[in-house]
Amino acid sequence: MKKILFGFLALSYILSITSCKKDKDPEVEPEYDAAYDGLEVYLSGYIQPENASMRATIWKNGKPSFPADPNHPSWAYDVRVQGSDVYAVGYVWRENESNNQQTGRVPILWKNGKRQDIEKSGDVEPRKLYISPRDNIYMIGYDFDNGNQQTIWKNNQRINMENRGSDMGFREMIEINGSLYVAGSTRIGAYLYATTWKDGKVQQISSMISTGDFIGYYGSDIYTYISNVHESDSKDRAFRVLKNNSLQYKLPLSKEDINNIDHAIGYMEGENTYVAAQFSYYPQKEPKTIKIWKNGKVLRELKGGDYTLNSFVVKNDADYIVCLDYKDNNYTPKLFRAGKELPIDFDAGKTNRIEGIYVK
Repeated sequence: MKKILFGFLALSYILSITSCKKDKDPEVEPEYDAAYDGLEVYLSGYIQPENASMRATIWKNGKPSFPADPNHPSWAYDVRVQGSDVYAVGYVWRENESNNQQTGRVPILWKNGKRQDIEKSGDVEPRKLYISPRDNIYMIGYDFDNGNQQTIWKNNQRINMENRGSDMGFREMIEINGSLYVAGSTRIGAYLYATTWKDGKVQQISSMISTGDFIGYYGSDIYTYISNVHESDSKDRAFRVLKNNSLQYKLPLSKEDINNIDHAIGYMEGENTYVAAQFSYYPQKEPKTIKIWKNGKVLRELKGGDYTLNSFVVKNDADYIVCLDYKDNNYTPKLFRAGKELPIDFDAGKTNRIEGIYVK
């Protein structure tokens, strides 16, 4: 608490400080909101106060902490927890010491708030983080010095990925029995085709115009999630969940859904498969909504805002949605658990973003 004191004696100053400390007694003011009782939820993004740079932020149960210094713009894109260690990945802007001009993004891995530079040069932005049961640290990001090419790192070293087209993109990754599986897409001609890689080698390319959005496993079975909502034949547009490359089910989408789908995210907990999708209803210009399916059946729909879907996870059968709500020409990050909003402290930030979520 900052105070401006005029003409007070030193004793008065000491008493005022003592009073401030008493106000912040943790027994009087709990550390976390009661809405998080029994939960341990981590978020990553940034907070940007008015007339200041955005600053990488990690939230635990809605309360922010700042792993990066405030002197350089920074962003924490994703967060994971392994044991008692909290990891986040993102970037800090590099500045030229001679003219203070920004020259590129430095890719950063934070561990318990301590910075590790993934690479020392270039303009690189890691956006997705995964830590395997064997403690291997994987990241997906962009190399802006090489045509915005997507890149995968394992323990801070780039992995060579087989490319059978003109370009490729990566959405999700998981380590199974020591092998890295990646879901994404390959651009062949003018279209994208869902692709699965194993240890950098192409395993499967879909014959449909589609994107591979998720990969997971249960027991010895590997599940992939394919979205082909841009298929030229509107009757065949759908979300598909495959088990060992064979169709397990296809989500039933209405004609209105097919025409207004923006993007979707898949997830898996145990043997249950989930899909969260964002819909923008044009030309009616109705607010965007988010719909969630579990094992092919609608679980819930988020309405009441104008929502842009950012992240989606499931823990103990409860779904968590991170989204942006557009209102009064401003985007406000929101967090929902099983359809109920949880509070987030933005520390007086004017512009804020949340991209990553991890629920322990």
